[in-house]
Amino acid sequence: MIGYICKYTPIEIIKSFDKDIERIDPSFSNFELADSLSHPNLCSYSKAVLEECFSGKYEGIILTSCCDSIRRLYDILLKKSDMKFIYMIDLPRKKNSSSISLYGNEIKKLISYCEQHLNKQFDREKFLSILKNTDDTSNTTDNSQINLLVAGARLKDSTASLINSYGGNIKYNLTCTNEHRSFDFDFKANNYLNSYAKKLLQNQYSCMRMADISDRAEIFGKESKKVDGVLYHTVKFCDFYSYDYASINKKLNVPILKIETDYSKQSEGQIKTRIEAFIESIKKSKHIDEKISAVFGRDAPVQ
Repeated sequence: MIGYICKYTPIEIIKSFDKDIERIDPSFSNFELADSLSHPNLCSYSKAVLEECFSGKYEGIILTSCCDSIRRLYDILLKKSDMKFIYMIDLPRKKNSSSISLYGNEIKKLISYCEQHLNKQFDREKFLSILKNTDDTSNTTDNSQINLLVAGARLKDSTASLINSYGGNIKYNLTCTNEHRSFDFDFKANNYLNSYAKKLLQNQYSCMRMADISDRAEIFGKESKKVDGVLYHTVKFCDFYSYDYASINKKLNVPILKIETDYSKQSEGQIKTRIEAFIESIKKSKHIDEKISAVFGRDAPVQ
């Protein structure tokens, strides 16, 4: 099993080499090993991934140069880990033609690395077949529940399940864990890897490390009116999202809950309590608003 962490990762390349790949969603009681190998201020998610890499679950990992903490994670793994497959992709900060070409070249380098370390030749037809059969499962939905916009750093799968269990519906997920994977381009073109790179870069909601985050601003603008509340999740010592919250909190006119976690199991109880209370408060508020609307919406009695 190969692990990955970033929604911009070209996971279809790995699949074309007949390797299973999954997004790493770690949870540990402590970071004893990670603390001994890393700086105290290293992002707690990076520490959790480091613990996961030494657990024996993954034979390899593919990273992107998304932040300093992940780059330091890569350095540590190269020096201390026994994994045979450790690769980092240089992720562009822009989505223009030059960046697409750059990322296309990075994907070619990844293919060469896979051929060398997995002892197998890249199969173009198999890769294109995987793309054709990829379903985008990130579409937003509305329902009668509490519709939420989730933003900030990566959202744990268990937290998403918790939201659903309390009657919340994640209408928009702007975190690192929401992957838009839809590939509609000319598969017969010679530059198909550049087309693939373009879709990877342009189909995602921009994360905070990107130069242009106007699509995020649009969601926080007009689309936020379509949700009942915002859950903003940050990871301890995350450079990008710690200050982003302060900015959007001033602009939103819906209830917002900020939760900060360190990716340890100890924080799960607090998160559970706060999310349950947040959703219940929105439910009560909606119930009151509906009663008021019902009263004032009735026709006045005929005199």
